[in-house]
Amino acid sequence: MMKLKGLGLCLALLSGTFLFGDTVVMKDGKKHEGKILEETPETLIIEVFITKSIKDRLTLKREEISEVTKISKKQLALEKLQNQFPIPDLYSVKDYELFESRTIGAYLKEFPLDFNLSEIKKLKKTINSEKERATKGDQKIQGQWYTSEEYAQNQFELDAQIEGAKILNAMKQNGGISLLRRFENFQKNFQNTQSYANVHEAIKPTIVAHLKRLDQNVKTIEQRKEQRKTSYERLSAYDQDRVSKKREEDQKRLTEILKKETKLKSHWKSFDPFDTASLTNARKAAFAGYQAYKKAGPSSATAAPLVQEVFKDAVSAAQDGHILETETLIKEIKKSGIPTQYHDVIKEHLDKALAESNRSPK
Repeated sequence: MMKLKGLGLCLALLSGTFLFGDTVVMKDGKKHEGKILEETPETLIIEVFITKSIKDRLTLKREEISEVTKISKKQLALEKLQNQFPIPDLYSVKDYELFESRTIGAYLKEFPLDFNLSEIKKLKKTINSEKERATKGDQKIQGQWYTSEEYAQNQFELDAQIEGAKILNAMKQNGGISLLRRFENFQKNFQNTQSYANVHEAIKPTIVAHLKRLDQNVKTIEQRKEQRKTSYERLSAYDQDRVSKKREEDQKRLTEILKKETKLKSHWKSFDPFDTASLTNARKAAFAGYQAYKKAGPSSATAAPLVQEVFKDAVSAAQDGHILETETLIKEIKKSGIPTQYHDVIKEHLDKALAESNRSPK
């Protein structure tokens, strides 16, 4: 049984393209693509994308415009629908049903007469084809399909690809401590993989930005303390008492969090931006994390093919019920740094093979 089913909807990567509707071409050759909001005999106002999340409104003079092309609401909706394909990885059968509902279903609700449109039929065929594979237990990873048997043979590398994709996707949405902790675990578990090499360089700006943030907080903490002191003194006695209690609660909560994080030995600790000791400890731990990141480097990926081959050989030996060969290969795997959970996976294959052949390991 393959793991990580039902996580597909959480892994839909952010699209790198914008969906443009109307186009305005200026006489100097410049082109503006977006949505025309307002037109007068003298001007035209168009809303354009600066980034995926930032829009701007441009007021253009008619005398400077060469050509205006407007897209219909229906055509825009169809383009929006098509831009949601290809379907993301790791979808379960339920994910495919939800995907169809919020894409084709939503489109047909607005344009019900288009159910026979060739583009709609093609998209429905794609969804049904992939859903059928998911029903069989197959799984799509990095755009490629794997059967249960293929997944079992390549589980270590494929799990690394899955986790690496999650980290790269999360980087597009935020660069907080949770992302750095996730990378730290990824580094511990999958350092000997090509996926780790792909993520290694991409994460560096996030680590450096975190260190700079801590440095900046340390530098300005005295100023912040003074500002807080002044604000506190301006409060009434009642509000001062309330603020003090809230401050004590927050400090207690942070202390508990730090205790747990210290036990986990993570390099990426929570911190209080108004507390010197908290910032200093977080800075020290983060710097140690950065050093570990640099020391590991992406070079370990050169060993990835060899490590993966040993894992595949071990799985094959286990599935064939070869006890001695499996145990020998597990010893090799332990030397390579593959996490313990994957040793257990191989042993599970061996136990299953022995049970099926009514044999017991000595």
